[in-house]
Amino acid sequence: MNPRKDFSMRYLSVALLIASLFCANPGFAGPVERSEELFAAGQASAAKGDWPGALKGFLDAYQAYPRAAYVFRIAEAYEKLGELPRALEAYVLFNQYDPSPEERARVDQEVKRLEDQLKATYAKVFLSSSPEGAFVFVDELSPVNRFRTPVTRWLAPGKHNAVFQMDGFLPKEVNFTVSKGETLGLYEGLKPKEQ
Repeated sequence: MNPRKDFSMRYLSVALLIASLFCANPGFAGPVERSEELFAAGQASAAKGDWPGALKGFLDAYQAYPRAAYVFRIAEAYEKLGELPRALEAYVLFNQYDPSPEERARVDQEVKRLEDQLKATYAKVFLSSSPEGAFVFVDELSPVNRFRTPVTRWLAPGKHNAVFQMDGFLPKEVNFTVSKGETLGLYEGLKPKEQ
């Protein structure tokens, strides 16, 4: 038997098998389609006033496929649930997606309003690093909780944990404590990984 023809037939058989699996399973969805389904579920929950369900749908959609529109709705859901620091953080994350000038102006107004409310109860923490642009996570490692330095976070009084990460550098973990009304600057110099 001709080895080239044998290879081609096997390749064609495998391709047809894969195609039939996808066609036989109309429920298959890639990350974009799946994220849109999850976002639609969040929107339906929001329309009913089920903000915990809405938040879950928006967070799941963002984890499936990150989009600025999902972050904006996450911010709104956190605000409806009274989690103002998380709402503020989501608005800040939204601005990192380089929105239009009109969207940025709207979000900047929301940020200012929330900051004014938070000053009385929370601590304001400035996180920076060298080199600048490292990812920083405070208290939880999740895509929604990932920011680039420099960034400002509003934290409840008490103990916290920050993890700084950047390609080519060793991660750095820092524990710290803040008090109500405090403003704290936290700077970390990251060490390059050995070559």
